[in-house]
Amino acid sequence: MLREMRKGVRGVLSWAIVLTVVAGFVFWGVADYFGAGKSRSIAAKVNGQKIPWATVDLLYSRLQNQLGENAETKMVKQDIRRLLIQRIALIQSISKLGFQVNDEQVAQTILQIPAFQVEGRFSKDRFQEVLRQNSLSEANIRSELKEEILLRQLEQGIAQSSFSLKNELKGLIGLLEQKRDIGYVIVPSKKYQAEIKLDPKDVQAYYEEHQSDFILPEQVSLSYVELSVEDLAKAIQLDEITLKKHYEEHISAYTAPERVRARHILIPLSDKSDEALREAEAKEKVQKLLARIKAGESFAKLARTESSDKGSAEKGGDLGWFTRGQMVPAFEDVAFALKKPNQVSEAIRTQFGYHIIQLIEHKQTEVRSYAEVKELVKEQLSQEEARKIFADRTEMLAKLAFENSTSLEPIVSELGLKIRDTELFSRHGGGALGLPIILI
Repeated sequence: MLREMRKGVRGVLSWAIVLTVVAGFVFWGVADYFGAGKSRSIAAKVNGQKIPWATVDLLYSRLQNQLGENAETKMVKQDIRRLLIQRIALIQSISKLGFQVNDEQVAQTILQIPAFQVEGRFSKDRFQEVLRQNSLSEANIRSELKEEILLRQLEQGIAQSSFSLKNELKGLIGLLEQKRDIGYVIVPSKKYQAEIKLDPKDVQAYYEEHQSDFILPEQVSLSYVELSVEDLAKAIQLDEITLKKHYEEHISAYTAPERVRARHILIPLSDKSDEALREAEAKEKVQKLLARIKAGESFAKLARTESSDKGSAEKGGDLGWFTRGQMVPAFEDVAFALKKPNQVSEAIRTQFGYHIIQLIEHKQTEVRSYAEVKELVKEQLSQEEARKIFADRTEMLAKLAFENSTSLEPIVSELGLKIRDTELFSRHGGGALGLPIILI
């Protein structure tokens, strides 16, 4: 709809005019505009429906308040008049075509309007406040939104529809299913190479004419030493006493907390305005599901079809493993109170709605023995000690490199490192990519 309406406006104010007219109708109410002009002359009639000049003047005044005196009054008013005619004609035509909008669609649209939201959620109090501030009624807002949704239905229906003529479809199928039979023969060049005899003079001449093809880029090979935490860790020797002491001092790091793996079904409250009704409907639905589960129906199957938690529903409601502090308190208390696999809770209420929980597995706090984690302790302690040594030796390495800028030997002698050589590489990359620390 807006695409055609935009064709009727001109100049830099065209967008402002379109937005002012549409916003005026949606947010302030077309009935207020048309009602304001009963005593004034008529700007146009669309199949019997009158457009007073007062409506045009009111929309022009609103546009003028936004942008100031930036356009010729008569021209802008004619553009507004044209837009009003097109809008009314479109709404009349859409209604004749059988397009309809139900109350639920209007309600969902109201819920999504930012002006009626607080912290990203619809607020009935905010909705009523906006209506009062603009001297509007709820019925008026719903009526105008219904017209806007009708207009969008037509525009989206045209934009998203397509069709193909019979000959076009037949041609496309023919192209997709066409086949070709071909014959071919392979003539290998190697078969004839042995028969070719080259004169050395011709080879030399070819080389001289194509020397640029045989030029290698400038290349270098570098010698370097590497100081790494991993190499230092491998050289560290730790005795049994040291390892056990580290294990005992860091026992919490080797302790698995109490944890639960569970499924759940979530039934949220609807968006109806009557809070008591929303609560009652959700509670009734969750109790029916609970009865079906107790009667023997599969919890996982019901979760897939009935749960509103889409992330877990496709996995049969499985939430995976979680520990205390990862779920909301009400949910967590019930989940951790379940002890037997497949045990099902009663319906519980959280800020997300009603839940039914089924226990898959419950594990108590578990301390892993020293024997189980000995290698892990050794690896972690070796890394800690290696990082300390690395910090000291990095400073020493930088000092030795600065004092011996032409040789790596003093560094090798002092730190016990090994000299390594890169492969040849050019300015465009190669064997020296990612070289560590010190290069000479």
